[in-house]
Formats: sequence, structure tokens, C-alpha cells
Amino acid sequence: MDSHFTDSELLFDDPNHHVTVTSDPFVSLSNSSNCLGQSTAGNYSPFEKVVLGVVTALFCLLGFIGNLAVIYVICTNTVISRHQHNLYLLSLAVSDVLLVVLVVPFSLTNELMGEWPFGELYCRIYLSVDILLCTASIWNIFLIGLDRYVSVSYPTTYRKFRAVHRIRMYILGVSQVCQGSLKDVCSTVD
Repeated sequence: MDSHFTDSELLFDDPNHHVTVTSDPFVSLSNSSNCLGQSTAGNYSPFEKVVLGVVTALFCLLGFIGNLAVIYVICTNTVISRHQHNLYLLSLAVSDVLLVVLVVPFSLTNELMGEWPFGELYCRIYLSVDILLCTASIWNIFLIGLDRYVSVSYPTTYRKFRAVHRIRMYILGVSQVCQGSLKDVCSTVD
């Protein structure tokens, strides 16, 4: 497999495949390319498309209902909402609900159709929202793990660490980090 580098793209030449990966996440869309600028047309049979669509839709529905249930319980149950560390779970559930609604259906459409039918503007919005929400989920999971670590390792000082104003500050910090990751992506937009 030969590789050739140019200023704007990395090409891998293979007798069976030709893949172009550009350094610009907001590539111009052609009729035969998906939102990432890669052609995926013809990868699935009609049966495979139906099976993948139904399975993914079921997982999306399960994720949507499950995360909405978490949001509902944390917001309405006074016993559960009294525990400050559940704010991390609430933040994670909100980002996951938004991910299931705003990203996964469009990713599935892009994958199964082999092209992006929603236009270049929404492709840019989609990529930004995808990065934002995935980064938020990752950082929320990190904060939940850190919270559990501090509660076990430093039980006497844990109360100061889990004060409501501090937890809100940590969650706000996550949103700032996620927005910072978007700044790098959006700086490549012409």
C-alpha cells in the first residue's frame, strides 16, 4: 500500500480501494459522498439496510426513553434530587438524549444511504453537534468517576468537593471544554 501526502489530503492507494481523508472536516459535498467526504455508496444490501435501520431505531428508542426516565426521576423525586452527585447523572442523561435525537438518526441515514441528503450547512451543524455532545458525555462520565474516586479515597473532605455550587461549576466547566473543542473545528470553516 503506497501513501502520498499533500497539503490538504492523505491518499492511500490500494488496488481494491481508493480512500481520501482530508484534513478539513467541512469538505465540500458531492453527489457521491457522505458528510465526511467519503464515498460509502453500495456498502449494504437492502436487507442489511432494513435490519441495521430497525436495530438502530430500537437502540435509539431505548436510549431516549431510558435517559428521559433518568431525567424525570432526578427532577421529580425529592429523595434522589437531594443527593448532589446525581447532578452529574442528570447532565449525562441530557447530553445523551440530545445525542440520540440530534446525531444518531442523521449518522444512520448518512451511513445507509451512502450520501448526505441534508445539505452542506446541516452537515457542518451536525458535525459540530456530534463533537459537542460526544465530548460532553465523555467528560460527564469522567466527572462521575472522579466523584466516586474522591468519595472513596477522601471521605472526610468529600463534603467540600460535592457542594452544589462546585458541582454546577464542574458541569459548567464541561460545557466550556466542549465549546472549546468546537472552536478548533469551527476555525476551519471558510
